[in-house]
Amino acid sequence: MVSSLRADLGAAVTQRLDTESISAGLGMELAEVRGILQAESDEHDLLRATVRVVFDDLGVVRPEETSSLVARAVDITVRVR
Repeated sequence: MVSSLRADLGAAVTQRLDTESISAGLGMELAEVRGILQAESDEHDLLRATVRVVFDDLGVVRPEETSSLVARAVDITVRVR
């Protein structure tokens, strides 16, 4: 009976350590993904600012409604051609 309890305790400790290791790995992966997402967000903000400058330089009035950045960029390209 004692050896059975020791085996169960050993298995529980091993499972706990495995769980903590997985949790730590997921935490590191989450931090990495957050960094990537922030970099993408910063790049998007820079691109939006660049498109605004192009609009201003071309004298194009930006539409009031919200539309995608890609649609606006395509619209600029069409107007410039």
